[in-house]
Order: sequence, then structure tokens, then C-alpha cells
Amino acid sequence: ILTIIVRVSRINELNPVGTTSVTFSIFENSPVDALVGKITFTDADWPFNNLKYTIVGGNVGTPPKFYIEPDT
Repeated sequence: ILTIIVRVSRINELNPVGTTSVTFSIFENSPVDALVGKITFTDADWPFNNLKYTIVGGNVGTPPKFYIEPDT
């Protein structure tokens, strides 16, 4: 008897699809928690559209001025 272990590694064959360049505007007197904008990406490689979103710069202050829902 011989045991063989096979390891399968995922490869990113398809890039996420969505709008890559978007500009949003908001009035300075907008209420707290006002929606500034919304973008959506999909990734056919991963089950359940396993993408994470982040703000990568310019969100300074304590607390930060903007919040992003990382999973949706």
C-alpha cells in the first residue's frame, strides 16, 4: 500500500472585474454616516466573491474621516 498526498494550490487566472477609476463628491455639511459612493468588484476565481476592500491613503484623523465596509 502506498499513500500519495496531493496538494492543490489556487492560481489567480482571472483578475477582479469592476470600475477601477471613480471619483465621488460629498457636501461638507453632509450628516455623519452619509454614503459617499459605492463600487462593486467580482472575482470569478474565488468562491463567494472573496474580496476585501480598503482605503489606502488620505484617510487621516482620529477617528478617520471615512469608513469602508471591507467585506461588502
